[in-house]
Amino acid sequence: MSAVRTMEPLPRTGAAMVAAGRKVYVWGGYTQTIEGEGDDRFIVDIDLPDPDSEDDVTIEVLDLEQMEWYKQSTRGSVPQLGSGSIFAAIGSKLYLFGGWNDNDFSANIFVLDTTTFTWEFVETVIGGPIAKYRTGMVVHGQKLIVFGGVGKPFKSDGREGASYLANKSFNFEFSYGWNNELHEFDTTTKTWKVLQCTGSRPPPIGDFTFNKIDKTRALLYGGRIEKTTFSSVYILDCELLHWVGPLEPQSPNQPWPAPRCLHATSCVVDPDSEIAALHQKVVTFWGKGSDNKHVPDIWMLDVATVTWRELKLNLRPRMWHMSCSSHNGEMNTDLIVFGGNKRRESKFDKHVMTDVRVLRFGMVEDLQSMCTDLISKNWEVLGLLADHLPPHLQHRIQTCREQTNEIIYPIASNFE
Repeated sequence: MSAVRTMEPLPRTGAAMVAAGRKVYVWGGYTQTIEGEGDDRFIVDIDLPDPDSEDDVTIEVLDLEQMEWYKQSTRGSVPQLGSGSIFAAIGSKLYLFGGWNDNDFSANIFVLDTTTFTWEFVETVIGGPIAKYRTGMVVHGQKLIVFGGVGKPFKSDGREGASYLANKSFNFEFSYGWNNELHEFDTTTKTWKVLQCTGSRPPPIGDFTFNKIDKTRALLYGGRIEKTTFSSVYILDCELLHWVGPLEPQSPNQPWPAPRCLHATSCVVDPDSEIAALHQKVVTFWGKGSDNKHVPDIWMLDVATVTWRELKLNLRPRMWHMSCSSHNGEMNTDLIVFGGNKRRESKFDKHVMTDVRVLRFGMVEDLQSMCTDLISKNWEVLGLLADHLPPHLQHRIQTCREQTNEIIYPIASNFE
């Protein structure tokens, strides 16, 4: 299958993104274009993959070792979904669930084999979730745990305590709402199972984040019900199927992020490592508040102590962006943030973003990388030095100059 290097990824928001090894895969969402002329111009949202484009079967890939993007062609049963799908990686296979396009919600699962880049549509029988998007999914062994989201109505019969809250705030031509159903998909038997859980189950909710934090637990943060956003934390034990929460500030002065939805959250420590249960930290990026405005801050949660602190990083806020973690050993992690919606400067300003930010935790940059990065950022002064470097370093410097990727080292936010 062919792969073509690109200067930067396609601007998109509401996409599915996941890291597998040292590569990041991005699929779906929507992008924007401007049509018309002069004062008659208008912005058009385009679901991805775009059936009218020759590139509708390519997946965008970021190589974290080379810091290069490329488009990888795919084949097979290519998903024709738009925004709000979710990705999970098990070995060399990427599992895509749910989503929304102009036609309907989806309850389908597609599998992309990254050794052949062939899509497979998984035909499942009864017992699965409702058609929905903006849901949560984590990996537990060879199984996928799926919780909540926004989708079609359902009756509570046979859903083991799950409930549904119908939309009353937004006017649409179809019925939809929020749910808190909990399902398990077995990737070996390709079957669904409704899970019965104990503890303080979260209410019907969507637009939250759901991350595996250690070998047995997953963390839910934030989200929205109707027009109200939240900042509560819930933790699910995927073995015992027991919820703990809501975890909330114990005093008015306790540092705690503002309520938000359409944010992104990723783990600093590899959830499968031995140290994750005691030393896990998660970082949540920006989002949307109850006032429909951007939430401008970034916070890090120490899971063991349930304490938050704000990370002071000079980055542009966004909402409905994507983030994921690539772990290189127990203590070395890249947190990748991509896409999303920025604040619109004018009615002709496309608000979908294309820039990439990589937060590198635990690593000390090697001397070679520091030098090439210094040359690329100070090209007018140091550019002549590049002619005397080996070809592979010249290529790296050229790549740094051409692309919009930025690596950030939040030193004070490492693993103390």
